Amino acid sequence: MKTIIVPTDFSVAANNAAHYAVHLAKALRMDITLCHAIDKVPADTPLAEHVVWPMESYASLKRETTAELKLLAEQLTHEDELVSKNPANRVRLESLSIGGQLCEVAEDIVNQKKASLVVMGMSGHGAIGQMVFGSNARLIVDAATYPVLMIPPQRVFRPIQKIAFATDLDKGDMDLLQTVSTLAGHFNAEILLAHVTRDEQPTGNDKRRTEDFLSMISSKALYPKIYYRHVKGHTVEQGLNWLNAHGDVDILVIVHRKEGFFKRLFEGSHTQKMAHQCAIPLLVLPEGLSLTHF
Repeated sequence: MKTIIVPTDFSVAANNAAHYAVHLAKALRMDITLCHAIDKVPADTPLAEHVVWPMESYASLKRETTAELKLLAEQLTHEDELVSKNPANRVRLESLSIGGQLCEVAEDIVNQKKASLVVMGMSGHGAIGQMVFGSNARLIVDAATYPVLMIPPQRVFRPIQKIAFATDLDKGDMDLLQTVSTLAGHFNAEILLAHVTRDEQPTGNDKRRTEDFLSMISSKALYPKIYYRHVKGHTVEQGLNWLNAHGDVDILVIVHRKEGFFKRLFEGSHTQKMAHQCAIPLLVLPEGLSLTHF
């Protein structure tokens, strides 16, 4: 059975993401592992790398977080039982409280469980970049070799009908599109390939790249419900904001390249230019992801 990892700090946003993850796990027939990372060194401690918390404090935190994880798991299980009368259809949950930085803890658990996905809550409100900027999500996404699905605060799960895949027409997106197609297949959902340019329609070299990319998709027949949409925007951020506001999309997929768009989201004024609040779950796929996740 495949597994979804759900990191939590017990905030409202994190707990909401856990509820979303249970519904998603049920649809994908996956298990859930809730996890909490106990940072042994307070982040704001001067010369923190040379300081270790007293063992008593860590042991106390371990007991408290283990109890909170158990309570959250019980709440999620109870809600699942109300929906699924047949025990065979219920999601299996477990919880882990581990010392260390969240980014490292998440990576270790993903490797241990051979997890398919990490689901976590976006921190705060505002634009797409502002939601993840400065948060644990940024650190996890930047280092992740696995898919990360970030859930906006108060987002309620609904059956996935349309997935928007933001593409810059890179050939590497073809393999990632197969991963997205597998996810879409669980819901018989549409996949909307969205390419953002400054022009009303692709022109010149961009038009040729678009035609070549769509031709490759047609020849490989990845999935029967893939559609293309050109989105006009002075920046990629503006185009994605338009999709967020008008695309009637259930999940927005972005490919994380080390020198690509997602990196720019975290730098300088780019985060301030995201005009609309992101209400769409954001699935980040690392470049070079294997095809076995969903």
